[in-house]
Amino acid sequence: MLSLRWRTLRPARDRALPALLILVAISALGSGCASPDEPTARHPIVPQTVQDLQARQQGGEVVLSFTLPSQSTRKEALGVPPAIEIYRGEVGPGGKSPEKASTKLIYTIPGEIADGYLAYGRIVYRDPIGLGELTTAATAGIQRVYEVRTRAARNRASAESNRVVVRIRTAPETVGGILAQVAGQSVTLSWPREASSGYRVYRAEIAPESASAASADASKAVLRMPLVQVAQTEASAAGPPMQQYLDENVELGHAYLYILRRVAGAGPDAVESVDSPPVVVTVLEPVPPPAPQDVEAVVVPATATEPAYVSLSWAISAEAEVAGYVVYRSEQEGVRGGRLNQELAGSPTYRDASAAVGRRYFYTVTAKDAGGLESAPSAPAEAQILPTQP
Repeated sequence: MLSLRWRTLRPARDRALPALLILVAISALGSGCASPDEPTARHPIVPQTVQDLQARQQGGEVVLSFTLPSQSTRKEALGVPPAIEIYRGEVGPGGKSPEKASTKLIYTIPGEIADGYLAYGRIVYRDPIGLGELTTAATAGIQRVYEVRTRAARNRASAESNRVVVRIRTAPETVGGILAQVAGQSVTLSWPREASSGYRVYRAEIAPESASAASADASKAVLRMPLVQVAQTEASAAGPPMQQYLDENVELGHAYLYILRRVAGAGPDAVESVDSPPVVVTVLEPVPPPAPQDVEAVVVPATATEPAYVSLSWAISAEAEVAGYVVYRSEQEGVRGGRLNQELAGSPTYRDASAAVGRRYFYTVTAKDAGGLESAPSAPAEAQILPTQP
């Protein structure tokens, strides 16, 4: 309450001042401004219009995605995510054009949980299609029309987004039977091929510690890079029974998740299958095979028809990846020396017929895998062909 006291009468022009102050005070109280720290908004906050709405059918769902606005139409920061309103309509053959079709609100995402719909920086909403509805809509050529609005205040929503139209189709079957093989710095995916289908390959880089959980459930993967399409093949009447994709854009020590989707149709009418079971691979640093063990060098004396030679043998490697062995010879202990066999020895034996009489040799053996990685040398084996006594 505003209280003013005057002890003496003043001229009329001075008495007008308190009245003016009272009018100002009453005006301020009537405006609702309790204090300068609590201003009242003069206009409702309206989020900017969504302009990048996209939609596609995947299996029995229509997947919508768009960027959530972070500013108002006055370019003010929203501060918190706005609520999201999903609108849908349907048109059939010979009906209204999709641009003129009416839509109705089918789902609202409160702003408080909008982050739960974020994927790779975009809001993703999946609109299910019932099995019976899917068959009927696909047969009748039904098209779904979508648009979205956002709302930061109850009394004012944003303008309608751009409209997108999806023709409902019968979705192809899920891809199965996928095999993955890692060789060096490449990954090869193989799966049974169907002549009537095209395929899309998607890949994400994931944290290696999440690879085991992601193999059973792709949603358990901790993403380092988002899931993106890396390849597409078209349907073809001729071709091998197994379809393949070679990915050479991988790094050692990194883990990757692959998803395959079968594709029917082309262009805007294309429809994808649901995701295949996830395929998770870790591209490990190549490890050479272990060094051969128990190398022995035995001098075989000369005969009437054959000069003396050195016979080498060693324990066969238990590693399945070993492609063969390499034999080295040196006349100085601790030095590997020169390679004796240019072709890999397929068995754990070697015959050195070039050994000279009277010279002392040190032999070592290494193992090589199919990728060309060579093991450390074995422990040396020593041999010397002595001169024949007269």
